[in-house]
Amino acid sequence: MRDTFESYLTCKDFIPLSFKRVINQGSVHSFHQYKFFPDAGKIQTRVSKNSKIIIKDCASYLPGSYDMLSSAYFFRSYDFEHMKKGQKIFFNMIVDSNNERLYFKYLGKEVSETDNSRKFMCHKICVWMTKGDFFSKEENINIWFTADKNRLPLRVDTKILAGSVHAVLLDVKNTRYLLTSEIK
Repeated sequence: MRDTFESYLTCKDFIPLSFKRVINQGSVHSFHQYKFFPDAGKIQTRVSKNSKIIIKDCASYLPGSYDMLSSAYFFRSYDFEHMKKGQKIFFNMIVDSNNERLYFKYLGKEVSETDNSRKFMCHKICVWMTKGDFFSKEENINIWFTADKNRLPLRVDTKILAGSVHAVLLDVKNTRYLLTSEIK
């Protein structure tokens, strides 16, 4: 299994411009492409499986709509220090050609360790996702962001159709702010 994600955003405010996802799972090959037109209020969607177009449509662009990757930049914009444990933040995300109303829940601070044994104080959130081409049922994605001004996504864990995803940041250089969340 190999999936490739590509997202283009505006530099100033991280508004998504386009998103592409290429999925190769055994004999199934699918391609998802979304082009965002916020001023026109639409998102062009195109989904194909095994080279056959199955969806070619326009979804409504709602203010604050994101794709799977640009949503991570959206999450980083929050000042987790002033959030209450259990607080929900709603957002819109294009999922399988539908603009879905989703949310993430702030779960508080905890220590998270990387695969190379580095420890960080992190803010943990849980993102609720709908059933679709990526998830077999409604699932949660757990994300840990460093508890400093960088708010780097340190770790991501979730179950997917073909098993699970575990992504960990191994190294970072030239951060804008000091990495004060690392526990030495």
